[in-house]
Amino acid sequence: MAVCWMIWSRLALSTESSSYLINDKYHKFFYHEDKKAWANNRCDNPNLLCEALDKLALAYKNGLENHLKGGANPGAVICKESMKGLVVLGTDSKENQQTFCQFQDGSLVDTAAVHFHAKLNDKKKLKIIRPKVFN
Repeated sequence: MAVCWMIWSRLALSTESSSYLINDKYHKFFYHEDKKAWANNRCDNPNLLCEALDKLALAYKNGLENHLKGGANPGAVICKESMKGLVVLGTDSKENQQTFCQFQDGSLVDTAAVHFHAKLNDKKKLKIIRPKVFN
């Protein structure tokens, strides 16, 4: 059942795409509506691992406050500290730059999505830790 969900969720992407030059190699990215994330084309192949999308469920921000001082990019900090990814910078054809979180399998996800999922995951953990009190 879990494998079917992973395959379906990887196919639930839009036709919207962008390419970024990262470390002298062009990577094509597609927007995954279900994950609210841009991930490279490695994540579009259901036969390959995609740590980038899978690890979004593990992202967290709580406890990283000291790393976020001084205007640090929250998604980049979360990538490095909680997801153990490598922060890389991509440049598109118009010279726009975007940071991505890269994993050992070569998959990449945008750091804005990393930050978004960390906030969601932290809220879920708070609900588990702090149950509602009924009068």
